[in-house]
Amino acid sequence: MRAALRLTLLATLLILCALQSQTAKEVEARGYNSWVLVDVMSFDGRGIVARITLKTSGNHVNSAVHIYGEFFGSTNQGQPCFPGTICVRESLSAVVGRMVREVSYSSDANLTSFQYIAKWVSTYKVSNQFFGLPAFPLDEHQLTLFIGTDFNADMDVHEKIPSLPNSNYEGFYSVKSVNATLGSPYEYEIDLQIRHPALLQLSMLIWTWGVVILLLLVTAVLALQRSHKQSDFFGIVTASWGVIVFVPIFELTLQNLEAPLGITLSDISLFLIMTANVLLSVGVLRNWQKKRYLIVLLLSVGVLVGVSILWSFVS
Repeated sequence: MRAALRLTLLATLLILCALQSQTAKEVEARGYNSWVLVDVMSFDGRGIVARITLKTSGNHVNSAVHIYGEFFGSTNQGQPCFPGTICVRESLSAVVGRMVREVSYSSDANLTSFQYIAKWVSTYKVSNQFFGLPAFPLDEHQLTLFIGTDFNADMDVHEKIPSLPNSNYEGFYSVKSVNATLGSPYEYEIDLQIRHPALLQLSMLIWTWGVVILLLLVTAVLALQRSHKQSDFFGIVTASWGVIVFVPIFELTLQNLEAPLGITLSDISLFLIMTANVLLSVGVLRNWQKKRYLIVLLLSVGVLVGVSILWSFVS
């Protein structure tokens, strides 16, 4: 009885090993011949610069590969519209595909690489944007591109991680076939997503907008104190100029965190708070002697101009 049981277990083990070996061969046989690498170089809320690399097995140097990533539209306005009339306007849009010229073949690895670098604007979208400015750190960036080939690339569709210009961001991209059954030209869609990690978003919300709200409250309290005749005007001016000096220093620390973005919504908010404190201090000092008032006014204008120039160089 025990011998029969042992033989049964041994036979079962051999069958499982055979099935596992067969499954492994099937998985290996289903390996992809091509894949896409995405390297994001920069983005600023208006456009994104990225390097797209298509790697495919075999020698495809003489093959044609196109990148579709720019949409252009034109509108025929025709005659002006008048009240009570019906106006018909014709619009025309086109998708521009650029042929990949940078092609190389490695005989050692038996791989052909198609590489294309460009700045995309029309297919680049930014979420959480107000007044045309990204709302750091809640900004999210998306890019959609299409690759067209004259051969079946058998593309790897697994989700991958792109190369990003700043470690404060995280991203992923995926590739899917658009017309796998229609034949040549074969088209593949690339969807790229970039955002801040959740923990970094929370910390930056407290660090950035917490400081903005705090400075806004300080400015409001100083403005209310200025309306009282018995207030300490020297203390108001001192606190107001403390805010003015603090804002540029704080902005310099934010630049490394906001990179590669340029001007964000928090930057504009801080600039407005600084401007309000300059006007507040000048208003408090307007009863001083004209000479002192002129000196304070010139210093205030100088600070505003200096900070504006500093921001332009940094961004």
